Amino acid sequence: MIFSSFFSIASNNLSIIKCDVNNKIILRNLIDEIKGEKWLAKSYSLVNNNCQDFEAEIVRILKANRIHEED
Repeated sequence: MIFSSFFSIASNNLSIIKCDVNNKIILRNLIDEIKGEKWLAKSYSLVNNNCQDFEAEIVRILKANRIHEED
């Protein structure tokens, strides 16, 4: 029940940005691409890391481009 409540609250704050993905790869290959000390959970520091850096890395790997520029 707690998870359900959390998901409900979190989903109200989601933004979806539709993208064209130019480097379509399987999930296993994406995981292999982001392996490394920088992205390990034990290496994560709220002071030094930013989740947007991780997202930017995924976008870079997938060579994704926004469909709607206003996003």
